[in-house]
Amino acid sequence: MAKLKTCSRCDCRKPARLFWHDASRRDGMYPVCKHCEKARRAGRYLRYTRKQKLRNVRSAKESNRRLRLEGLAAYGDKCVCCGEATEAFLALDHIKNDGRAHRASVGGSMEVYRSLRRRGWPPGFVQVSCHNCNLARAFYGRCPHATTLGDRERRALRGTFNSSSRGSA
Repeated sequence: MAKLKTCSRCDCRKPARLFWHDASRRDGMYPVCKHCEKARRAGRYLRYTRKQKLRNVRSAKESNRRLRLEGLAAYGDKCVCCGEATEAFLALDHIKNDGRAHRASVGGSMEVYRSLRRRGWPPGFVQVSCHNCNLARAFYGRCPHATTLGDRERRALRGTFNSSSRGSA
């Protein structure tokens, strides 16, 4: 006759072969049956992985935000067309409209920022534009601000307006 043991978790009497061996115990068997112990471990694993995933997502979001802000600061922190400076409205705009090819070559939108940082934020490749100006250039080939603002106003928004470019009044 097989030796029976009662599981301390489910209170069922089960054959000894359904318990783990534990030399530190007087009877040589773990007090919880294999089935209950596997269920406990699975639940613990799921709880741990959920917490870890949340930590990883938070960390990645913060890291990506810092990288984006670093990129915007490297290229001017405001839209080169209209002067918009609100961080939430700004993006990097590929000057030659080759953003899709660049994203495909490096593997994604955040990889664009990483590749530019690795290259030391090279000038003449991208510029800071607000989303309105960026999409207008992509869809229509030019930004509406380019036609509504005169050269003097555009220079003033960029911060390059000085007394020598005013002329006599």
